[in-house]
Amino acid sequence: MLLDQEVIPGYEFPHMRIIYALVMLVPLLHIIAVVATFRRIRFWRTNHAQRLTRAETIRFIVLPLLLNVVIAYILLIFLPVTFGANLQAMILFQPDVGWIAIISGVFALVWGFLRTGIAIYVMR
Repeated sequence: MLLDQEVIPGYEFPHMRIIYALVMLVPLLHIIAVVATFRRIRFWRTNHAQRLTRAETIRFIVLPLLLNVVIAYILLIFLPVTFGANLQAMILFQPDVGWIAIISGVFALVWGFLRTGIAIYVMR
């Protein structure tokens, strides 16, 4: 544009831009999840007398683990299929989306299992 040359239009569809924006927000959601987990664990440690029911145990332990596994599946498997590429091609041609997808997907798996272990340890 600065050289008075014709601008080549992008071939991105609007839903692709939405997917880009959502992938870029995943690390922020991970930070919020980690902070919320540590606040909840601190609350559990201060309230020893209150035991969790089976429904609360499922809600506080199993559902976050499933959510993290689903996030990892979406980022590591479903996202490359959506773009019609594999992870290596995404890193090569779309490094911002590719690296964030890999790092966030692996972090989701690690944090899901680590959080589950910490929660079970604290509840005992």
